[in-house]
Amino acid sequence: MLAYIIGDKKFLNEIPHLIIENENGHVTDKEILVFFGIHSKKLKDSDWRKYVINWQAPKEKQLCKRMQRNIGELLDSINLFNNNKNNN
Repeated sequence: MLAYIIGDKKFLNEIPHLIIENENGHVTDKEILVFFGIHSKKLKDSDWRKYVINWQAPKEKQLCKRMQRNIGELLDSINLFNNNKNNN
């Protein structure tokens, strides 16, 4: 999604996306855990919001604390990193 934002896409209909629903229209915190795969056992329902998966890390180190609260903060941190890298 970040690549699309950097590419100046601003609206959801401009990017490929997937909306996940159950018969009630939304998924519960417990249902979201399936997306954490083998790491889901380490999480309790709403705890998933505090973690991300680093797929580049070894399996035992893939579950990481979330550092940014939303996509905007993540984009800002990447831009800050790139600006610092270019200035050195």
